[in-house]
Amino acid sequence: MLVIADTGKETVKISARNQVGIRVNDLMITSIEGIPGAVAGGHPQATSTTFKREYLEKFKENLRKAYKEVLYKGELR
Repeated sequence: MLVIADTGKETVKISARNQVGIRVNDLMITSIEGIPGAVAGGHPQATSTTFKREYLEKFKENLRKAYKEVLYKGELR
């Protein structure tokens, strides 16, 4: 599950949870690559990230790519 919170400010906060399968912390860290000032943290089952709203589409693009790579490699845990 992925939740995007619109803070009404310049930043977007995203929270991800998964109890079986994908290590969401790795997925989130990969998804913020190339996004200036983005931070992510958490553990394999729960993580979050914050970045400027202007990079939301870049994040989504990175997330789709990272998720496909995980599925392709069969790295579900």
